[in-house]
Amino acid sequence: MTLPMNRPHVPQSDTEATASQLPAPNWGDLSATLGMRTAGVYLALWVATPFVQVVPLLGGMYRASLQWLVPRFAAVVLGNPNAYQPAATGSGDTTYNFALAALLATLSLVGAIVWTRRAPMPLSPRITCWWHDVLRFGLASTLLSYGIAKVVPSQFAALDPSRLLQPLGDFTPMGLLWAFMGQSSMYQMFGGWCEVIPGVLLLFRRTGIVGAFLAVPVLVNVVALNLFYDVPVKLHSLHYLAMACALVLPATGALWAAMTGASFTARQPHPVEPRAATVIRAVATTLLLLRGVGQLVMEVGSSDSMSNAGGDSTIHGIWARVDQTGETPAWRTLAVSWRSSVWFDKDSSVFISIRADPKTHRLELPASVIKPPTGPRINTSTITLNYTRLGDTLTLSSLPGDDSMRMTFHLRDPNAMRLLRGRFRWLQDYPDNR
Repeated sequence: MTLPMNRPHVPQSDTEATASQLPAPNWGDLSATLGMRTAGVYLALWVATPFVQVVPLLGGMYRASLQWLVPRFAAVVLGNPNAYQPAATGSGDTTYNFALAALLATLSLVGAIVWTRRAPMPLSPRITCWWHDVLRFGLASTLLSYGIAKVVPSQFAALDPSRLLQPLGDFTPMGLLWAFMGQSSMYQMFGGWCEVIPGVLLLFRRTGIVGAFLAVPVLVNVVALNLFYDVPVKLHSLHYLAMACALVLPATGALWAAMTGASFTARQPHPVEPRAATVIRAVATTLLLLRGVGQLVMEVGSSDSMSNAGGDSTIHGIWARVDQTGETPAWRTLAVSWRSSVWFDKDSSVFISIRADPKTHRLELPASVIKPPTGPRINTSTITLNYTRLGDTLTLSSLPGDDSMRMTFHLRDPNAMRLLRGRFRWLQDYPDNR
């Protein structure tokens, strides 16, 4: 009689294997994969959001869905019922923006969990390359946009008469930063080139890593200024810095090996892709370059037209009152520029909007600055004055038939201000720090 041999049972298929026979999962690798995929999906969604919103038809649907979803997500999940998208205010740190970031982060985490559960293996080189391209083009678009606005320069307006007369203590931190940058057009242009050069390098795959390395210190400085001067684009600038760091991260190993002499395993080269992928990248690069050139032309044109904005540029300047007759407020100084006009009296200043017609020599301004409204009714009417300039003298008077008011102003020499007459000097025996 032949006794049966105790042979181990070999599963005939993968489904026949028991849980004890499967290798234990490496939770450290899974956590790292999940974290990287969450961050990758989040940054890709953040970059794609503004571009999708400008696509015809699709952009309108996408904006409408966000405007419906973000407030409800903020109310239910974040407990904040006030996350409605406001009118254009110039701020990127609104409640809506932070709620949108939280929503995108939640969607990214859910998507990364599903993705990792279905495909726990590392990403293929092709997907990694596409992800890098999305970040690369998104960061390049931002750097070129902000950089060109400084190279012209137009982002930080030159100090106009109203700013020059505004007491330093009345500046906000952001206003002080804008005045500091606007005082020196050369420094503003230098900052612009520091953003344009990395932006151009990021447009091309071969030079993209160099552009990312150059962008990191530039964006660190931008983030610091936004944080410490309370500029309301902190959320956006932090995302741009994260994008630059994500692009630099794959090359840090090679850089460390080059500095320390340590061994380093070179990453795989870019995979061979179909011709359509190359065409898509070429089209994206061309469109961003054309967009940059178009913005440059528009910025130059707008800077030329600003000098004549608001009417007659011949009355731009700082005017000190010489005398006045009639029942008028005790104005002592009038500052007129393309950006704004300000009446200054003994104790306060009033920003106003004026319209000067160089043909009829008539000045239109709010009537409230002549005679403040009384009672609860708000006076929105305007008043028209005649103006005449003879040399350095400006005369404002009532229209013919009305002799109720007449004021005379004298043009102040702008070079009398230390800030405007300051100049570059190599040799300074004594610092001019006033």
